[in-house]
Amino acid sequence: MAPPPKKGPLFAPYYWSGWVDTPSCDCLKEEKFAYKYEWMVVQMVSNTARALCTTVRVVSAIATAGITEAFVHKKDLTHECVVVWYKCNKCDHKFAIQYETDNADDGRFMYFGHFENHLKIREFGEINYHYDFVQKCFGKMWGNYKLFGHNCYHWAKDFSCKLRLADSDAYVYGYNG
Repeated sequence: MAPPPKKGPLFAPYYWSGWVDTPSCDCLKEEKFAYKYEWMVVQMVSNTARALCTTVRVVSAIATAGITEAFVHKKDLTHECVVVWYKCNKCDHKFAIQYETDNADDGRFMYFGHFENHLKIREFGEINYHYDFVQKCFGKMWGNYKLFGHNCYHWAKDFSCKLRLADSDAYVYGYNG
């Protein structure tokens, strides 16, 4: 799959968080196993824009007795995704695939590589799954992105849940949000 788009500085996590390509080896997919995953939060805008958004969010929460905070799920101009790390049992090559959602096309993306910098890791785990199982989990993920209530946070939480439980049918938020 092609590397992620390198957009300009506004709402562009690849611009603010950098990118590391990690291509797969040429061995058969039967030799590739996932050994860990990370649900990460990355920067999508400048620190100034994030601070302004947080201030507006806090003031709105106070003014509405917390109703707005429940509605936006603490969305603070960050982007969330899941990176799965793989190892080939034949040649020992290690690589990562980043899985995420956005509001374009069918809403699901996977790229060989990962963000260079992150703000935090929400969840991580050691796993031992075949490459096909992770792809099956990804294939069953929803792509109907909505900024409020069904966004990259919810998508990453659902995908991490599938990996944590080893259940490609597991959902926290559900297919339709």
